[in-house]
Amino acid sequence: MWLPPPVDSVKVNTDAALQMDPANSSIGFSIRSHDGSLLLAVSQSLHFSSVVVGVALALRRGLLATVQAGYKILETDCKEIITLYAASSPTGDFVVWSILGIGVLQVCS
Repeated sequence: MWLPPPVDSVKVNTDAALQMDPANSSIGFSIRSHDGSLLLAVSQSLHFSSVVVGVALALRRGLLATVQAGYKILETDCKEIITLYAASSPTGDFVVWSILGIGVLQVCS
């Protein structure tokens, strides 16, 4: 169930779909206000090697769009991304770490 962010904040939800042919894979994110209004929705076909990499790409793009708008609320249900963020050091999937980068992770703090 989707829960709204606090008043005067936004929430970014991300997802990725990996197809049998990675060239047909895609990412997406949406940004919603505290009242649930859709502020921005983006989907894009991309070539990536795993769902975790796809979610990292979507998360990075969604976060950067959110920061550009002046907000800092972010949500993902990707356990691997959450674990990587909690570690705050380059552990696990280095491709994912390089996509997110320490600068992007610090914005989430």
